[in-house]
Amino acid sequence: MNIPASYQQQQLQQQQQLLHQLQQQQRLTPQTQDAQLHHLLNVNSSTVYMNNNITQQSNQAHGQHQPLTQQQLQQLQLQHQLQQQQQQHQLQQQQQQPPQITTSNTTGSPSLQPQQVFSTPLDPSLANLKYWKQQVQLAQVSRQSGLGHHYARAAAASSKSPAATINGTPNGTSTNGNNVHNASSPATVADFAMQLVDKELEEQILRTTVKNNSSRFDKSKKQDPLNQEKELIHNENVKKQFWVGLDLSGQGLLGLSKPLFNYDFLHKLYLNHNKLTIIPAAIKQLRHLRILDLSNNYISSLPSEMGMLSHLRYLFLFDNNIESLPTSFGLLYQLEIIGLEGNPLNDHIKTLLATEGTKSVIMELREKSPPPPIQPSREMIILEEECNKHKKNVIDISGAIIDGKDSLVSTISEPNADNTTKPELDGSDNNGDRSREEKSEETDPNAFTVMSYNTLCDRYATPQMYGYVPSWALTWDSRKETLMNEVLTYNADILCFQEVDGSSFEEFWVPKLKEVGYSGLHYPKTRSKTMGTDSKFVDGCAIFYRNSIFTLLKRETMEFNALASNNKDFKKSADTYNRVLNKENIAVTAFLEHKQTGQRCLVANTHLHWDPAYNDVKLIQVALLLHEIKQLAHKYIKILPTNNSSSSSNSTNYNDIKKLPIIICGDFNSTPDSGVYQLFSQGKANNHSDMEGRYYGKFGEEEIEHPFSLKSAYANIGELPFTNFTPGFTGVIDYIWYSSNTFNVQSLLGDINEQYLTNYVGFPNIHFPSDHISLFAKFAFKECKDGLGSKNSKFHAVPDFSSSSQNGNGNNYNGYSGNNYSHHHNNNINNHHTNNNNHYKSNYR
Repeated sequence: MNIPASYQQQQLQQQQQLLHQLQQQQRLTPQTQDAQLHHLLNVNSSTVYMNNNITQQSNQAHGQHQPLTQQQLQQLQLQHQLQQQQQQHQLQQQQQQPPQITTSNTTGSPSLQPQQVFSTPLDPSLANLKYWKQQVQLAQVSRQSGLGHHYARAAAASSKSPAATINGTPNGTSTNGNNVHNASSPATVADFAMQLVDKELEEQILRTTVKNNSSRFDKSKKQDPLNQEKELIHNENVKKQFWVGLDLSGQGLLGLSKPLFNYDFLHKLYLNHNKLTIIPAAIKQLRHLRILDLSNNYISSLPSEMGMLSHLRYLFLFDNNIESLPTSFGLLYQLEIIGLEGNPLNDHIKTLLATEGTKSVIMELREKSPPPPIQPSREMIILEEECNKHKKNVIDISGAIIDGKDSLVSTISEPNADNTTKPELDGSDNNGDRSREEKSEETDPNAFTVMSYNTLCDRYATPQMYGYVPSWALTWDSRKETLMNEVLTYNADILCFQEVDGSSFEEFWVPKLKEVGYSGLHYPKTRSKTMGTDSKFVDGCAIFYRNSIFTLLKRETMEFNALASNNKDFKKSADTYNRVLNKENIAVTAFLEHKQTGQRCLVANTHLHWDPAYNDVKLIQVALLLHEIKQLAHKYIKILPTNNSSSSSNSTNYNDIKKLPIIICGDFNSTPDSGVYQLFSQGKANNHSDMEGRYYGKFGEEEIEHPFSLKSAYANIGELPFTNFTPGFTGVIDYIWYSSNTFNVQSLLGDINEQYLTNYVGFPNIHFPSDHISLFAKFAFKECKDGLGSKNSKFHAVPDFSSSSQNGNGNNYNGYSGNNYSHHHNNNINNHHTNNNNHYKSNYR
């Protein structure tokens, strides 16, 4: 007789349980998946192997006809467990000795000497400093984790005994012989590092609490966000990929294969205690990594591409041959701890790391980073006029470096013979395609150009928000000149800016643009009403228009919370009060007349709420905007112009609001799959998922629609790859919408060179002064047809308005009318009213 039937039944039950666990693997929660996966791969497989050994031993010891008692089975199991503990103890002792590396005789195989573990030589006065003590403690923990798949084993142990944890880390894991950490200490160097960061955060909060004389202390704020696994939300967009850790530690790896870097969803990668000498540049593809352990290898240099791992929070490089760090590591602005003990570091890095810690090392690398590569030009894409199809030929905007700071210098020349001024930009000559494009535009009196640009308000450009940007490139003094150079280079007839505060509008934008023939208006967000003298620092939206091209007929401002509060169809529900009425977003409109053709155009500029958790609010805000534009359109088409010297008999009447030319620019904080985009492009979005679970009364059910034929200008070629570029988000959220039944799109500014982007994790930088990029489109009025409108020789006088006046709703706003001196529009690639001799030189970085 073999094994007793009860024992065989127990074995069968274990196998069935393992099979059930494997079948349920895809249904595990994000919080337990990583640990449970390692548990299945390591613990259960070793359990099956142990039971097989017991079966073999029992058969050999007792023969085929000697049944085993339950007591004998228990003794065999205990004996096997003791053998396993002895083997594990031997392996741990081996980790304290230099590893014995067997070199291969195969041609081309590396000949590696045994890795010698040593402490980095350090000035005795620095050895007892806080940050270096952390380095030594972390290095000792790392050196004791040389057992293969150490992280997986620790995760498995933690998952088996969830109660045996302290602060979310495994308990009861003690190491042999060294008192680096006791029985309640974490099992891995990553856990230990997170505890150190949590402790430091807690101390900072306590200091702040004491300083502010506050008795409140929120313990939830002290934990490292990585412990809370908030980052797993990202994996909802990666095919529900819930396992995000890969443990290849202690496997004797000599190199890393390319397929590894296709796992771009990884948050944790453990490659410690191997024989690696080179880290491939392809590691930059793993942009979501939070933890990377490369300790105890043979690495002497690190690729600059590792700087692209902008989400990295813990980087362990203990016991390698590293002497210096790439300057690109300055982009690792979220790095909490870098482990460098056990490397022959240069004295400067050692001293800085010991005295000021990881953050200071990264900051210095960022501030001393070399000048970035030259920015490739953005291309001007020419569209066919009738069908708006993308032609293959493009207009290129040449780029150059000036004064070593990559800035364009704009100067206004003396008046020409025809009493016009000729702006010039230093750079290369403009011949060939540029000249042909300018000549073609001279014959098109219907054309004009529009730019939309979120310029990044100075108050938002903080090191906390943009930690990957050198401080010198983040200052307003540096960025404002780059912004102005870009604006003057493209020289659009209508400029729609977001995130412009009152101070910069009055002190910078107005004086500079007034010199080159623009007038403009500005309106801040609603919180400015309660901020007194500080209201000038509140950002808002601004519209500028070229005096020689347009005449201002009317202007309006909108506050979305006020519009919602005054709308009788808005039910005053909890969603209304808690989500809509407490938002401060606004819009500003300008009703313009095109002097050359007499056509009129309603231009709107807005900036919606930013939070992705409030997509319903953004949809409501756009619905309110379009509802108000509809009301304005009804009012504007009734205005009959009379006598004006600049356009005596060209003004057009409109008998239908659907035929009124409309352009709406802005930062909508909404992607192309959003309800906002659907509302603009399809005319309604009542049933969009963004509104799911929200109730706003009749307005939300019936009035999320509009009567206009609106289209995104870039939809003619496909939306750009992005308009907002940051480490946390890269996507399209800015648009120029236009009434497609009244305009043709003739050209668009293209995207940014992909190769250039590989050097950055986000904007702004020295070339791009905002985290958004500018949008630029050239429009042409469609010819007036029957029913569209009629010419009328009568024209109302243009109302003047001062720099501070009241709008129709009684709200303060900033605006200026500009001087009426002649300014000839001859410094733009989209120049449609210049003479053939007036060309300008441009450089755009």
